[in-house]
Amino acid sequence: MAISSFLESQPQAQYALRMLGLGRPVRRQFDFNTVYNEYLGRLGQMQQPGQAIPDLKFEDFLNEYPFMQQYQALSPQQRGFYPGSMVGRSARFLNY
Repeated sequence: MAISSFLESQPQAQYALRMLGLGRPVRRQFDFNTVYNEYLGRLGQMQQPGQAIPDLKFEDFLNEYPFMQQYQALSPQQRGFYPGSMVGRSARFLNY
């Protein structure tokens, strides 16, 4: 089985591969189920009654998905940054 056919049959693998290109803080904000449900919703919006299923591959959807724009739109607290704090993020989670 060629890697391309494997990736086409395994959306989780495509997602994991795409996530490798993003930084760890960005990856932490997105999960597969949410992104995949958005993909299915997009397919549903594109579907016209009586027409064939739209030809939008998950890989193409991931390539145009605005990961960075959505991440940058989050507040610093949602991204895990607490301005003015003397304690690092990992240490805060140990104390709460």
